Amino acid sequence: MNPLVRVVFVVIVSVPLLFSLDPVSAGVTLALEFMTLPLWSNARRLSVGRWSVITATLAAAVALSGLVTLLYGRAGGAELLTWGPVHVTQMSASLAFATTLRVAALVFPAVLVFATMDIAELADSLTQIARLPARFVWGAMAGLRLIELTSIDFRQVRFARRARGLAGGPLRALMPLMVLSLRRAESISLAMEARGFDAGEAPSRTTRTNYRTSVVSWRDTLGVVVALLIATVAIVVSLVTGEWHFVLS
Repeated sequence: MNPLVRVVFVVIVSVPLLFSLDPVSAGVTLALEFMTLPLWSNARRLSVGRWSVITATLAAAVALSGLVTLLYGRAGGAELLTWGPVHVTQMSASLAFATTLRVAALVFPAVLVFATMDIAELADSLTQIARLPARFVWGAMAGLRLIELTSIDFRQVRFARRARGLAGGPLRALMPLMVLSLRRAESISLAMEARGFDAGEAPSRTTRTNYRTSVVSWRDTLGVVVALLIATVAIVVSLVTGEWHFVLS
């Protein structure tokens, strides 16, 4: 699927979850999201380690949100547990269950999409299909590419300080890391400008070409239709069962 369509997919399936706190719409959305796994062809190429990271991220987000809601959620109904400032009631337990499903349904497609997405392909779709400014898009892509490199530089700066007999604490390494990051940003900016990444921007008015062509295929159209069906089914089932609970009510 086209990277831009993947982002649209996540936004569409998240709409019912942003306006309701009931467990029915969240549960239906989560179940239907698992059924869409065949659409993500890149997911089959993920290694076991990458899948472990995705599962751990999803589990941590779901468990943390559910636990916080259970312990400090809205009180109501019979009291199930009391321990200091913690009051677990039937209302907080039901809210914790609904919140757990809701967060899982929100995080699962987002983590899956961005774990299988190529940043360069996303930049191509943003510039060619969404018509966003190329300078902004490619600058953001370069910044995302350097996130992993920055973490490596952080470790190397700390090791270098320790080798010189200096304190290698995280705070003391921030200033050298900032200087190193600024120098690298300047070098990358000059290199991108020399390679014509600002072509097509004023005042050059040069026609910009693309190495790859980003297109929307029938598979992308199917993905948008599936996303609309998931959102519609989740809302309809929740309304029919009488579980729809608008967040502002």
